Amino acid sequence: MHASRLYLGYRERFVDDCVVSLPKRRRLGSDEARGTAVVRVSQAARLPKGGGGAQLDDEHEVAQATGCTVWDGALLLGQAIAALPAAALRHSAAPQAPGWVGPRTLEIGAGTGALGLGVAACGAVSSLLLSDMAAVLPLTQANLTKNRKALRVHGTDVPALCMTLLWQADSGAVDAQLQAHAHQDAMFPVELVIGSDLLYRPDDEHEDAADDGGSSQQAALLGTLSALLKPGSNTVGIIALVEHVEGLVAAFVQKAAARGLAALPLVEYCARSAVSEGEGESEGDDDKQLLRSALANAKETEPPTVLLRLESACAVGQQRQRQPLPKQQQQQQQQQQQQQQPTRGRKRKVTVIEMDR
Repeated sequence: MHASRLYLGYRERFVDDCVVSLPKRRRLGSDEARGTAVVRVSQAARLPKGGGGAQLDDEHEVAQATGCTVWDGALLLGQAIAALPAAALRHSAAPQAPGWVGPRTLEIGAGTGALGLGVAACGAVSSLLLSDMAAVLPLTQANLTKNRKALRVHGTDVPALCMTLLWQADSGAVDAQLQAHAHQDAMFPVELVIGSDLLYRPDDEHEDAADDGGSSQQAALLGTLSALLKPGSNTVGIIALVEHVEGLVAAFVQKAAARGLAALPLVEYCARSAVSEGEGESEGDDDKQLLRSALANAKETEPPTVLLRLESACAVGQQRQRQPLPKQQQQQQQQQQQQQQPTRGRKRKVTVIEMDR
């Protein structure tokens, strides 16, 4: 059973390095010993105000404070991704490519980078982008630099770098930020988006209330995910949300559907796909046990941690029938999606700063 970090002492939560240990993934067709991937990430009680050259408003001050320590979701989701077979990390409509070595991955709200660095070190991804606001990225970059050696997997270095990415309800504004980094050929197009503890608002008792027109944290997160998981992108999202407020996750799933995203609890996805029974890549008893344990640990936390798998809703069901829809039906589907889009928030000026590798 997972022991929550909320009950650790001050030094363990904010001063000492957090050690993340994940089972290494085997190469396809290999019966080699699994081994363990270990990364160490620095933490802080709080980052200096205005770090990274950013001027922070009250909302970003809260995010900055929560972004410099490791939370339960990062460890729980890392365990699950380390044990998931390749099929679960690919879009349901994406064909299985020969020689595929894992998805090009972007972590949103990376903070310390514990989640992204852990799954990269264990061999689950082929490249890694760690993203957050500019004030948090110096810590993220320091942890990436500290763990470069751990990112050498099966004799090959996993490409990894940091980038700024501000969540915005306007998915077009998010697209503009992503385009500034699209020249990184080894990183794009992104195939997997990960993130943990993404809706942490302890001061807001109405986080699950109706969308306020685009300024809420949920609207900003959903706008960002909509830009990353757009139809035709063949991109999957796997995220961890903590039910800090009753109904928080249910409200998020409902709003995701309005944005054209299908969100399914990972445990339910695995049950439907028989993933936890060892189909596809994970065929050994230890693989199945690791995945069952990871899903059980997330389910038993208090407050509950929900692991979600997301993809464009238009791809749901394409595993069974992937023939293109008639042109008239495509137009009707597009009209329905446009009608479901919430009112966009006011656009803000975005500054993109790329960290040194």
